Amino acid sequence: MQSESEGHLWAWILPEKGDQIAVRELHLCWKSVRPERNRYRYYSLTVDRDLWGQLCLVRRWGRIWSGSREKYAWPETEAEIERLVRETHLNRSRHGYRLIRGRQAMP
Repeated sequence: MQSESEGHLWAWILPEKGDQIAVRELHLCWKSVRPERNRYRYYSLTVDRDLWGQLCLVRRWGRIWSGSREKYAWPETEAEIERLVRETHLNRSRHGYRLIRGRQAMP
């Protein structure tokens, strides 16, 4: 069963019913802000093409208003990308992050 926030996530990623699933360029961003705990964090996930035309998944995370860290992955299939995005969303939600922005680029 999908949570409401996961439903919103897939509204940005998946095409209309009946269309093929085609995760191309994608940008999602989560934020966790709790001033009473001095917690100002973000996490973003971007799927785009690299210089050689392969899909590349870029994860960025860190403290808001300061430097960030990055990790790159080159998934073999779009199904693997979809799995990684789902896992990331569930993991971020469990750790108190809220999805604040999502964009699917036009083909």
